[in-house]
Amino acid sequence: MIGEWVAKALIVYDLNILSEKAFMSWLKRLQELIIQSVMKGVRIVDQDCIDRIASQLTEEGYALEKFEQ
Repeated sequence: MIGEWVAKALIVYDLNILSEKAFMSWLKRLQELIIQSVMKGVRIVDQDCIDRIASQLTEEGYALEKFEQ
């Protein structure tokens, strides 16, 4: 076993701005990119990896915004 990790995320989005179908498409692509990274042995908690995934999603036309609280 390579190792186990658990992560949680709360994603809040406005259905008036982003349709459920568009959101699910973004989420599916995000999952694919995370799995690809993990299979390559990349640590997802690394900020550089997160930034690369965000950049790739943006390049593919997925809208992505960071929200700070």
